[in-house]
Amino acid sequence: RGLQESAVALAAAFARAEDLVYLESPALDLLTIGDGGDDVLRPMQALADRLSTQKALHAVICVPVDGFVGAPKDFIRVRADALKAALSALDGAAPGRIAAFCPSAGAGRSLRLATTTVIVDDVFALTGSTPLSRRGLSFDSSLSATLFDEVTARGRGQALAQLRRALLAARLGLAQTLV
Repeated sequence: RGLQESAVALAAAFARAEDLVYLESPALDLLTIGDGGDDVLRPMQALADRLSTQKALHAVICVPVDGFVGAPKDFIRVRADALKAALSALDGAAPGRIAAFCPSAGAGRSLRLATTTVIVDDVFALTGSTPLSRRGLSFDSSLSATLFDEVTARGRGQALAQLRRALLAARLGLAQTLV
């Protein structure tokens, strides 16, 4: 699949998710990837589907409100509409089990995220420069790495749990011990 490998990996990880998905990305949408044939990919729809069937699953989503500084107004509007639709669909699939927030870079300023990190159940992580949008997962060149944590305690990876806590603490401006 070439440029779509991240979409394939994410769809599979979301389909196996049990209790927690942490997701941060500069962009997020539920648009279909592919030409409508057998090769259609819907990684974010896979998350919505899993949230609706796995009642113990929760998702924490970190995404900036502001897209890219200096972007054309039409781009900003399309990105904002896609983000709103995606968050609404995820919340509709799992009412009360989605926590979405925008990291702050100071009073009235949204933090600019340039990378994506997805951690599923603290045993699978995808991190790199692939935004979680149709364009980012199918057309744009990017580099991401998939990580698996085999050192577990109570069925959860220790290094990836520590990474998730560190990311959340940094994005929320909290001490890591509070996460």
